[in-house]
Amino acid sequence: MTRILIADHNAEDRETLLRMLQFSLPGDVDVVCTLDAASCLNALRERPAVTCLLLDQSLPGRDARSLLEDVFEIDPFLAVIVISRRGDETLAVQALQNGAHDFFIKKKITPAGLERAVTNAIDRAAMARKIEDQNNSLRSFAHVLVHDLRAPLRSVRGGVAMLLEDLPPEARDHHSEVLGFIRHGADRMDQLIVALYNYCSVEDRLDQRQEIDLQTLVQSVRTLLAADLQKAGAVVTADPDLPKIHGDSAQILQMMQNLVGNGIKYNENDLPTVHFSAVDHGDRWQVRVIDNGIGIDKEHLEDVFKPFRRLHRHEEYEGSGLGLATCRRIAERHGGRLHCRSTPGRGTAFIFELPKPVQETSAAPETQLLRAVGR
Repeated sequence: MTRILIADHNAEDRETLLRMLQFSLPGDVDVVCTLDAASCLNALRERPAVTCLLLDQSLPGRDARSLLEDVFEIDPFLAVIVISRRGDETLAVQALQNGAHDFFIKKKITPAGLERAVTNAIDRAAMARKIEDQNNSLRSFAHVLVHDLRAPLRSVRGGVAMLLEDLPPEARDHHSEVLGFIRHGADRMDQLIVALYNYCSVEDRLDQRQEIDLQTLVQSVRTLLAADLQKAGAVVTADPDLPKIHGDSAQILQMMQNLVGNGIKYNENDLPTVHFSAVDHGDRWQVRVIDNGIGIDKEHLEDVFKPFRRLHRHEEYEGSGLGLATCRRIAERHGGRLHCRSTPGRGTAFIFELPKPVQETSAAPETQLLRAVGR
């Protein structure tokens, strides 16, 4: 059953909302009303749980912002629609920034508009709850990967090492190849587990976002991959005016490191080169990571981002098949995207686009309001 809570101190407004809901929504909807902040929070704690809250912007007892904080502490995925007598653009933007799914001016509410808003808010809240449940399952799976599956592999590798150490020389020579296969298989399985853990746990650090200097991250990539760069005789270059972006520095560094690693690994040039540049597209930064490697055929430009989808045998190029999938997941979890362009035999350009923080764009409050309450 859908349970809707109307939290409004004005009896006439409550009655209007109640009539609209009874007129437009199906009969199995239960509607309850409260008059102030305290009774609103008490009603949210009761069972059956409230599905959607119609909250008066000026409810007595609390300011709207702190009240919404308590509302979402009770139920982080509650569908909330804020309603106000004033058509103040600032109020609408603040309500949405504080977690509300929609905003209405009381005198402009219609039964059809209210039904649509309630239905959309409930659907969006249910989807957010489902996504969080899936993320929790991924976190549990990642925990099992790291703490349970890697332990037997450590035992296998330790056992192989002990055998090689304890066997007499003639037996060691006889069995070293087979034992080497076992050790190599255990090492590869461990690498896959770590890669899968990184893929599953991308979303766990989104609250770590801050301003990031891309030029500094490029230098960090050079440091982290110093041995690989030296072995391949490769160089990493960058434009001198790389911007500062907003994101999780550890994840963006992981993405850049993976892209540079690919540019070095899939490269047959005498001087493998990976170059960073950036283009300002107003509301977002487009960062390009361009290599002079073997390139990717046109029909495989999307395949390379699919988990475990490898275009080459492991004997040709080592890898887990999760590196680029993890990179795309990082970009998407930052509200951006990652794609590539390539010419076989000449190289590949990986392009990740990240949105700028709201304060860095020129979007006016009126534009935000239209997105918030547009019908």
